[in-house]
Amino acid sequence: MLFHQFIYLLNLICLHLVTQNGYTCNKHDTMENRIEKIIISNGLTSNSFAQQIGVNRSTISHILTGRNKPSIDVLQKILKRFTDVSADWLLLGNGSMNDKSAPIGESNTVKEVQEKAKTVEKVVIFYSDHTFQECKPS
Repeated sequence: MLFHQFIYLLNLICLHLVTQNGYTCNKHDTMENRIEKIIISNGLTSNSFAQQIGVNRSTISHILTGRNKPSIDVLQKILKRFTDVSADWLLLGNGSMNDKSAPIGESNTVKEVQEKAKTVEKVVIFYSDHTFQECKPS
């Protein structure tokens, strides 16, 4: 138990240092890592986080280990419970965790995107069984 508390505190200190100095860790910025960041920044354990959003402990455990991707239902529950978390950040990794300045889809118009000559980084496909798949161009 003491070891887990130590790891938790170490993660909390690292998170604080990263956010205070404006660093981002995009190299490993996955949805699993963003969910873990929500857990750590709220001072929760994965078990208490699961209780707060109303899912089984194993669901969160499987997400955090990368075994399963979070379902739409889990993502909705996270956003409903943690209203300060940006949906754009949670789903796509855009902006910061608490940046609610522009809702998803309203940050850029089609014309603005075309003017900036952006390229597609990934496409997220949502299925009717509440799972999704991320596809990146080769």
